[in-house]
Amino acid sequence: MSRNLPLPLFLMLLLLGACHRTAPVPPALPPQPPTPQTVSNAIPQTAVILTNLLLAPTNFHHHSLSNATFVPASDKPSTVPVILGSSKTNLTLYPYYLLSTNWVAVTNAVPATNSPVVPPPEIPVTNTPPIAPTNTVSETGLSKKPTITILCYHQFDRPGNPYSVSSEEFRRHLQTFRDRGYTVIPLSRALDFWQGKTPALPEKSLVITIDDGFRSVHQKAYPLLKEFNYPWVFYIYTDFVDSGAGAVTWDHLREMMRDGMEIGCHSKSHSLMTKRGKRGDEEYEKWLVEETLTPKKILEEKLGVPIRSFAYPYGGYNALVRKFTEAAGYEAITTVSGANNYSGSDPRDLNRFVITRDFPLEKALSLSEKNEGLLLSELTPALSTLADSNRPVISARLSPEQDIDPKTLVVTVSKVGAIPPKFDPQTRLVSVQPPKELPFGPCYVTIRAREKSGGKMLEGTWFFQVGSPETQGLKLPPGGGDNVPPHAPHPDTR
Repeated sequence: MSRNLPLPLFLMLLLLGACHRTAPVPPALPPQPPTPQTVSNAIPQTAVILTNLLLAPTNFHHHSLSNATFVPASDKPSTVPVILGSSKTNLTLYPYYLLSTNWVAVTNAVPATNSPVVPPPEIPVTNTPPIAPTNTVSETGLSKKPTITILCYHQFDRPGNPYSVSSEEFRRHLQTFRDRGYTVIPLSRALDFWQGKTPALPEKSLVITIDDGFRSVHQKAYPLLKEFNYPWVFYIYTDFVDSGAGAVTWDHLREMMRDGMEIGCHSKSHSLMTKRGKRGDEEYEKWLVEETLTPKKILEEKLGVPIRSFAYPYGGYNALVRKFTEAAGYEAITTVSGANNYSGSDPRDLNRFVITRDFPLEKALSLSEKNEGLLLSELTPALSTLADSNRPVISARLSPEQDIDPKTLVVTVSKVGAIPPKFDPQTRLVSVQPPKELPFGPCYVTIRAREKSGGKMLEGTWFFQVGSPETQGLKLPPGGGDNVPPHAPHPDTR
């Protein structure tokens, strides 16, 4: 066989034979689309031949492809340098077997077509590094210094819920992204950029994320995202899947993954991870492992894909929570701090604009495009959670990345107005306490401050719930007590 076939193809078949000993043989590949896109060349030093690789028109993922379902044959990824058109990039390919797809991929020496594979032309191998572009923006509109805006949604067509967006409004949002020049990209592509695996991104990159796992996402949002051919991330907490009529099922998730959806982890029970309850140190740390590592393993076992990113429930985290989240192996971690992300951002501390009834898309994009988001962390009370009292201490920590003038700090609390804040320059903690009890229902907090350099006014906002669950007619939110089953992480508030 080695005398009749080119060497790369011979190596390809050897790899394929080795993989067959550790995983089931995939079924026959489906019919090919009539006019596939083609990868014209590949770097020779790999046994993975990418000639005739078929790509979805957009939504190309470095560890998966749009409209594809994979089963892991090994947990060891490989980085493959390839030429896509005129651009060189590195693809991180996990050795998955292809089960079903409308577009056919080559990963780990599985050929893309049933026709004879022609080896790519030889490319001279040198140790010379790629020539850096002479300017930031390339001819294809890519930038080495992009702005990456991440949006967060929750529910759809649930009137009265402050987290809900109607289907009609969501369609307008998806069109707005195109009209205002955003390129919607998968989070995995942004993560590869931060890790140095790809040199550039679209200058105005946007990532769509949806949290929790409500069935309205499958029924309402998914068809629209599929229509617009947008990639997106679904952050799932595993206790909620298949738990009842309001939750998605595992089959729903597999279906949406075939159309380019990425899966992220949103913990096991959607509890507020900064809240110890009555747990001692050892018990608390064991519980943090259950909330971070355990759901990652469940998702990977159920869905057969690596879970690379995590979203803190309620955006609640501190140094210890982050330590355990990173130790679980997540490469990207998202918060609810409403601000942009940039080339120098830490992918384990990514900002997201949470779209709610009182913080609409237009507000988020306005802050994003003007770069006026104030970086906030350690929100107290945490996003959407129930305050410990009706006159709580409200606080947030400012990021040292933004050099603000403390004299310009203004904290506004809904139905109260502006409250003079306290500011600790050492810890950068801003805090206020309302002069009287707050009314029942959602309470919105807005913190504004002016930059020392340039004088730009920055703004950050979040909300929490006030009053007892019985008074508001709400179930106790997860994290509000020990061993509370999580069935409504963001309950309706009318």
